[in-house]
Amino acid sequence: MTLFDDDSYEFHEMDNKDRCFRCGYPSGRFFVLRQVKSMKMVHLCEDCLLNSRSDYYLDNTRPWSSKRRPPK
Repeated sequence: MTLFDDDSYEFHEMDNKDRCFRCGYPSGRFFVLRQVKSMKMVHLCEDCLLNSRSDYYLDNTRPWSSKRRPPK
């Protein structure tokens, strides 16, 4: 598994990395979370994250966002 490769994580079939999974808004910044119902990764905007936090959780198997990548 490559931590910085989105192909290594199972995303929900209806997820689009350019739009919020819940509201469909094309936000400039998304949070990648695991949906409790499907156990698959999704992209959420800040508002949907705050309004539906019981339906999603942070998945600590994903790396935290950072401009710096670990050395190879």
